Amino acid sequence: MHRRAMVAAAIVCLCIWPVSAEQGRGMSSAPLELIVKFSRDSEAGRRVERLLREGSQDLSGLAEAEAQLEAATGIPLTRERITSGREILFSIPERPLLEKIEDAAAQRADLESAELQELQSGNPMLPGARLRVRFRVSSGAFELLEGARDEAARSDAVRALTAEIAAGSGVPVTGVAQPQGTLELTVDRQALLEALSARVNDVDDVDYAQPNATMQIMK
Repeated sequence: MHRRAMVAAAIVCLCIWPVSAEQGRGMSSAPLELIVKFSRDSEAGRRVERLLREGSQDLSGLAEAEAQLEAATGIPLTRERITSGREILFSIPERPLLEKIEDAAAQRADLESAELQELQSGNPMLPGARLRVRFRVSSGAFELLEGARDEAARSDAVRALTAEIAAGSGVPVTGVAQPQGTLELTVDRQALLEALSARVNDVDDVDYAQPNATMQIMK
């Protein structure tokens, strides 16, 4: 199955995650990375220990472990490296998640355009992609954004519209209002990492999983 189709199908199988749409939250400082430690008696755990003994970072033999986690979470993962603590560091590409939102947004009759933009890849602390959606001038969504009386009303409009666009996708996103009836959407990293950690911690053979930005707490 095509990877994008597989990811989209798996995401839908997840329970709905929280959708955040508070203005100013789009630029999260958390790297979108997950640390996973497999038990010593698991196949993945034994492979990690062997690689550490050999001083190797050849992660090709961990493809099955990666696929196991993707199947359990519906989220694409990319093996990055092995730590000295016998952990595997995974990064989470944002583009496939926003592609799912883009597909949902494209079904709206009040949408003028939806544009997925690559941002940067050198700094994991910053979003790697964003989705800009623009509503038709004649639409109620445009009026909600442009006709807001104050900042509180604008925030309410952003929250409502972001929730509508992301509904059913299983992707937590945050929205920021831009001029001319435009919303800028990015992945809500904190919500994603929290939900993803919880899912992976329930996977057989996993000792623990946690966001890379937090202190490690072993089971």
